[in-house]
Amino acid sequence: MADLTDKSFWDQRWTNKTKGSRDYSWTLQTREQEKILEWALEKVPHGGHILELGIAPGRIAPQYFGLRNDIHIDGIDISESGLEQTRALFDKLGISGELHLSDIREFEATTPYDLVCSHGLIEHFDNYTQMVKYHFDYVRPGGWVFITIPNYATTPVRHMLERFSDETMATHNLDCMSEEALRATLKDIHPVTYEIKAYGGNILPHSAVNPNLGGKLYRHFCRAWNASVSVFAMVTPIDSLVHVWDVSYALLAQKSPIVE
Repeated sequence: MADLTDKSFWDQRWTNKTKGSRDYSWTLQTREQEKILEWALEKVPHGGHILELGIAPGRIAPQYFGLRNDIHIDGIDISESGLEQTRALFDKLGISGELHLSDIREFEATTPYDLVCSHGLIEHFDNYTQMVKYHFDYVRPGGWVFITIPNYATTPVRHMLERFSDETMATHNLDCMSEEALRATLKDIHPVTYEIKAYGGNILPHSAVNPNLGGKLYRHFCRAWNASVSVFAMVTPIDSLVHVWDVSYALLAQKSPIVE
């Protein structure tokens, strides 16, 4: 299985990432993220156990915990620096859970997880179908798998990234970024039920732009655009105007309760 990133890539990414304290709760991206997490949490019993694959640097776990502080959240990641940041967040917020430094493909689960999730993981592999299957390996029979990925394959976003973000194009497999592709990953898994949703709104990604003038101008444009869309979404009653395209996909699927 070819990996589009490796441990050194993520260690460097999270080590160099600036730790900010800004409030992003007003942004469209945060509001959409919370709605999609609430959708998944409906499947988790009180006091349930969640496992997040590729948890570093711990941005999503606090959102889960903020919505449901009765849950336990464990996490796996290959990046030591990313897990250090995650541990600091867990300690600060009082999140109950264990963090494991491990390759997802080598992890041995000892807890019967009610929900196994990942947020921006499978698109970093050529064989993303196999990565989806690992989620089902770690969830209990009758439990749920929840996967979210960016949708960089949509026309306006792809054109922008091809021009202004070489790193994003090199480290993301755009082939998995469609409802059809996500549906195809379940062909040999046979979940009891599943649903795929597009969400996120007309947001433009800009986390890894080219270090030239064009990349810098693109980042400034994206920040202004995303802020404008976020404000517009608060005042418009016409939801379709905020979702001309959606920057993310979510897959929620239930594992068969029958152990073969």
